[in-house]
Amino acid sequence: MVYWKKLDQTHYRDSPPDGACGWYTIAQAVQRHNTNALLNLYSKEGLHQAAQILESLQQLNPSCSGEGLIAFPVAIEWIKRKHLRPRATLDYQYQLFCEDYTTILDVIPTTLFVLPSAEARRSTIQMPHDNAHEWLTLHSTSSINRPGHESHVSAFPLRNILTIAQGELFTQLAGGHYFLYPILNNEQQRCEQALQDFAFNLWDYLHSIRVNLLQYPDDLLTPGRSSASVAHISSLAATTSAAKLLNRRLQQITEPVYISHAQSTISMLQPDNQQPTSGTSEEDYSQQVTSSEPTIRHCYGTDPEDQIRLSIGNLTQDQQASISKLHQ
Repeated sequence: MVYWKKLDQTHYRDSPPDGACGWYTIAQAVQRHNTNALLNLYSKEGLHQAAQILESLQQLNPSCSGEGLIAFPVAIEWIKRKHLRPRATLDYQYQLFCEDYTTILDVIPTTLFVLPSAEARRSTIQMPHDNAHEWLTLHSTSSINRPGHESHVSAFPLRNILTIAQGELFTQLAGGHYFLYPILNNEQQRCEQALQDFAFNLWDYLHSIRVNLLQYPDDLLTPGRSSASVAHISSLAATTSAAKLLNRRLQQITEPVYISHAQSTISMLQPDNQQPTSGTSEEDYSQQVTSSEPTIRHCYGTDPEDQIRLSIGNLTQDQQASISKLHQ
């Protein structure tokens, strides 16, 4: 499934926007994990603390990309000297690659959500009525949140999402800037509420009841076709038992799906080798779709506070058929 979180700029400036924000945010995540507090990265002392944290992580020899291995020591030395040149900007080639974020932080449960760039949005799934572009999707998470250490990007088995929701180290990458999410009270409970709402909406959709739906690129380009339909018809809402049935079936069908190249035309996600090369540009990293996309994957659910949403991820044809049979 795909885990969505709403943009929150509370900690935007806690990772100074000078090109080293990804490295700063790694240090801030460790600091929060260890002390439940954040560093002051506008002070010499705070910058040196961040450098020390990064050095300790570097000594663990994380299995990051080749570019990341080169950039890591350069970024550390740059941060140590930043107080001497407050207006300096870290060169692009030494900025953090988003694929390295959770790899470097693999020793703690941390998760990265990414907002597609303006260019990438033209070919990615979007939330309806999201003119402000506030919804980010789960991009990657550290291995402690992945039982069996499976490698997933952007779409995850439901069991992993429920594990991720128990944590507190959520990071957002939006507009080329890394920064932490504030701790959301009852994240796991809200995630479960979004799952139940997804089950209700999917049930309603299968019974031809109109609900709000995700917008796919083809919906935005095809005249007269829209995935953003009207709100729930409350008089025909799904029953609680229907939601429980769907939740039970979803637990069975939202297991990892590994698709071949030939099957990728119905994939909601790009293959791993099309992930962005740099987290500061957020190239087309996720949710590339084609006109063959199954319509049941337009459904999503949200928590009562509208901070978390869940939608369905990769499906095999058998899984699609299993869901479609639920209304019979």
